[in-house]
Amino acid sequence: MISCSKFCVAVWLGTALALRTATLRTTPRRWPTRTAGNGRGFVTPQMALDGGPKPPQRMPQAAPDTTQPLETTRRAALATAGICACGCGLFLATSEDATFLDAAQIKLNDAAKARDERFARVMSGGMRDYEGWDEVRAFKAELFAHVNKNDDVVEIGIGSAPNLQYYGSKAKRVRAVEPNAAFFDLAATQAQWEGTTLDVVQGVAEAMPFEDNSVDVVVGTMVLCSVQSVRKACEEVKRVLKPGGRYLFTEHTRAPEDWRLLSTAQTVMDPLQNALANGCHLRRDPRPVIERG
Repeated sequence: MISCSKFCVAVWLGTALALRTATLRTTPRRWPTRTAGNGRGFVTPQMALDGGPKPPQRMPQAAPDTTQPLETTRRAALATAGICACGCGLFLATSEDATFLDAAQIKLNDAAKARDERFARVMSGGMRDYEGWDEVRAFKAELFAHVNKNDDVVEIGIGSAPNLQYYGSKAKRVRAVEPNAAFFDLAATQAQWEGTTLDVVQGVAEAMPFEDNSVDVVVGTMVLCSVQSVRKACEEVKRVLKPGGRYLFTEHTRAPEDWRLLSTAQTVMDPLQNALANGCHLRRDPRPVIERG
């Protein structure tokens, strides 16, 4: 494995050197010639002692230039590097010694886990501040008044379960789908505090592991901004709800086009938000899909 890596490095360095050499070889240097005012060349003291300037000598004819054109040399060097890269990739993919690949996969998994844990901590703290606003508490109290005693509830994207404080004590059972496993312990702690029976499974809203027509209420707050497909998520909500069931939700959406400053800010910040906030889209508007459902 180590020798393969060293071989790749050597080939790439050789490629760079070949490209550099090709550039030098195809750019010949021209030395300037200087002549005296009489056109016969300069007369040096040594030439004067020897009897004056000698007649010009015929220079031997240069050998024909066999240097390859720059483009041809580059193509050959890049082809060599490409063949090396493909060969090393095939070697790594078929090698029985998977130490290198396993180590790389472990590093990627560790990085993803650390990212999810960091997001869970930040989001949990942010939601405590958010839930402390009087306007938010009043709105959610009104929204979750539609959860009845002994309802069977499913919440998608439950996070640290801040919504349980509004409806948890009324529900017969709460099941939840959450893609980020770093939230599980936080949600369990909140459920214990509220005296709620909670079962969280790792999954996504687009593929809920529940039977058709089996749920009284589906809850989703600030979730559809992060799903891969709003349409599939809404289809799943409709599938698992009993006839007459309720979908209780609140979502942030993109700003109206005439709110130019906020709209521009959302457009600029959307890629960063998507990268740092588990796929959240600032410019998404799920309302048309929800209304069609």
